[in-house]
Amino acid sequence: MIESWLKKGREQTKTGDFHAAAHSFGEAIRLNPTSPEPYLRLGKLLLPLQWWEKAQSCFCRAIELQPHYPEAYNLLGIALKKMRCFEKAIDCFQEAIRQKPGYCAAFHNLGNCFTLANRLDEAEEAYQKALQLQPDLPESQFCLGILYLLQGKYEEGLRLYEARFSGKRRFRLTIPIWQGEQLTGCRILLFYEQGFGDMMQFIRYAFEIAKMAAVTTVWIQPPLKRLLSENQSLFSVCDDDRTLDPGNFDFACSIMSLPHRFNLRLETIPRSIPYIHPAQATVKKWSDLINKMASGNLKVGIAWAGDPDHSDDSVRSIPFELISSLFDLECVDWFSLQVSEDSKASGNVSGRLVDFSAKFIDFAETSGMIAALDMVISVDTAVAHLAGAMGKTVWLLLPIQPDWRWGLTGTESHWYSSMRIFRQEESENWATVLEKVKSELKNLCPV
Repeated sequence: MIESWLKKGREQTKTGDFHAAAHSFGEAIRLNPTSPEPYLRLGKLLLPLQWWEKAQSCFCRAIELQPHYPEAYNLLGIALKKMRCFEKAIDCFQEAIRQKPGYCAAFHNLGNCFTLANRLDEAEEAYQKALQLQPDLPESQFCLGILYLLQGKYEEGLRLYEARFSGKRRFRLTIPIWQGEQLTGCRILLFYEQGFGDMMQFIRYAFEIAKMAAVTTVWIQPPLKRLLSENQSLFSVCDDDRTLDPGNFDFACSIMSLPHRFNLRLETIPRSIPYIHPAQATVKKWSDLINKMASGNLKVGIAWAGDPDHSDDSVRSIPFELISSLFDLECVDWFSLQVSEDSKASGNVSGRLVDFSAKFIDFAETSGMIAALDMVISVDTAVAHLAGAMGKTVWLLLPIQPDWRWGLTGTESHWYSSMRIFRQEESENWATVLEKVKSELKNLCPV
């Protein structure tokens, strides 16, 4: 009877009926509470639902019933990693490998956890072991590429970074992918992937492509279309793939692959900044609006949270109750650049933070406001990239585990000359970062 419930639960899991599957695995546990497999299956089901602690309990019970259970140790490590218990997770992955020496998935997960724990040499070794076991494993190629990029090893890192296109992530339009061929007389489509900030960072390469090709078209997310269409004529911009005829292009390339195609080195990064220019009419509109509220103070825009769906958002975003500690600086006029649901929190600071988020219909409007400010302070989100691409003074607040493009150390950015970086010195400690920001802001305030 237990086998029928397990089979039913597995089938329900495949069809995405998770609640029914959880019931089926629960029935299997009820019928035989000393069988480890139902606990493993239920815990595995709970992981994509982000019920980390309940999943942890299931895996621990499975291990209690069957100590030699490498899959359970591997899954327990995943749950602990999600709970940011990195050292305990590392122990679990290592135990899974001890029990099953050729366990490729456990080596990959171990590499991820070593990376998060800033044990980078050990992370590289774990990824390399996973790739020895399965040389064509795209997940480990990609993650090892990210690790190399974080360390500034761009040549090898970017090559492995291309593994992100393996399998389901391949470009779906039937246009040959540009690998660096001569573009004279050719028509090329540059297409977006990943987030708004990524596109604003790497769109600088579109200007380089436009110097090489006869026709350059950039397919971008709708909120970026007006921003990238105004004040430049080197390439055309579209935001709807239904208007794209593959027959009109000789090549296509992801914007995120352009650094690889241009053989990125620190000395070869295109540094012509600003390369994003808001329309003068938009700048005037925002300047008039903000100047009506001007009091002679420093005008600072602030963004404290990124996309909540981002996998690392809980690490890179700062809770509003912490960021609001800056707002008691009376020599600063604060303007919210926050456009997510988190912007509603700004209503808690009466009179200290001006919120125009309802007017940010796209990034063209955001750029107009940024142009009217003295500076921007932001976590690692699109606002920071936009301010940097505009050449606006921007202070970037980074977690101790930064995205690869910011490197591991330093207060300057290789990508934006007007950017200053403030880094966490210990995990989850934003208070020290904000105290330093506050101190530095006082030095800028009008006397």
